[in-house]
Amino acid sequence: MVFRQLPARVVPHESNAARDILAALALKAALLIALYAFFFNPAHRPASDAAQTANAVVGTQSAKDGP
Repeated sequence: MVFRQLPARVVPHESNAARDILAALALKAALLIALYAFFFNPAHRPASDAAQTANAVVGTQSAKDGP
């Protein structure tokens, strides 16, 4: 009886696992870029200057010129 041996370099399912991991990483990267684009990009940030910060903290408009 003759047994067939696989060559040592052939590993079943190794390429499928690598492809699955690469696909998962690519999907995660695409989702992170989409989240940044929709929620955290500079276009969605309000302008921040001293008068607006004082208005938010104190609740009234601050005078630009001191007394």
